[in-house]
Amino acid sequence: VNEWASLFKSKTWEELRMLAEKNTAIKNAVSTLYHISQDDMIRQRCERRREYYIHEQKQKEYREQLENDLLEEISRADSAEAQLAAERQKVKELSAQIEAMKKNSTP
Repeated sequence: VNEWASLFKSKTWEELRMLAEKNTAIKNAVSTLYHISQDDMIRQRCERRREYYIHEQKQKEYREQLENDLLEEISRADSAEAQLAAERQKVKELSAQIEAMKKNSTP
């Protein structure tokens, strides 16, 4: 009876193995527990793998979104730079016109 109580109080597989060496019935119980927990361990591994892939997919989507946002910002900056260059060109043209008008109006 004490061995069965020890079975349920065990915290490591090593403790269970030592109990199994002493009693065939406990050995069968430990074997069954091991196989049942293996299924659970496999399920946990699969769940962790699935969570990992979900995390990786979210990270990939996040990186892609950041890249797209960056490309949009670059495009906006390029557009603003082109507008600024066009405005500078207009200023130069207007300055040239003003200078020409000054020269023509001088007696």
